[in-house]
Amino acid sequence: RYCRGRNIDIIDEDDFPLNVAEMLQTLGKVALEGLKVHRHLFDVSEVSSDSHDAELLLRLGMVSRAVTVSKCHAREQLSFQHRTMQEFLAARYIVNSHNCTQAVIQALLPSTDASLEYRTLVQFLCGFNEHAATIVFQQLCMLYNGCLKDLREEYYNIAFVGPLSERIRTYNDFI
Repeated sequence: RYCRGRNIDIIDEDDFPLNVAEMLQTLGKVALEGLKVHRHLFDVSEVSSDSHDAELLLRLGMVSRAVTVSKCHAREQLSFQHRTMQEFLAARYIVNSHNCTQAVIQALLPSTDASLEYRTLVQFLCGFNEHAATIVFQQLCMLYNGCLKDLREEYYNIAFVGPLSERIRTYNDFI
């Protein structure tokens, strides 16, 4: 529907190049770097060294074309159709580039806020393979155990004042 609306020819099997996997890896790397700095517009040169490759990504529906608003330095840019597409390609890049290590996931998810911000990326990572899911869950457990420990101590100090029977019931409700 998007392609018809923009008069973009839909790709045939005969036109499908062999280097699509490489192009998707490059696009995934760009997507990941863009997510880290909250960027969704990319110059064509960042995504592909060949304008034919950029045209193929447009025809596949992975990205859409945008033109900068600058009249002096107008240039063509590409953007992902939706942030979810950007997150999917970033997760694919992490898993397929053999970069799914504990260090990479810790850098990507250093805090509970980051885990919430990248929750869709995390879901895609867990869906790709068991190894990625294991590493992600280990990191999330470390983050949330520390967070919950602080909350439990704070809750204990505030809520457990009063008769012993009331404190036990309150604690059981908390657990």
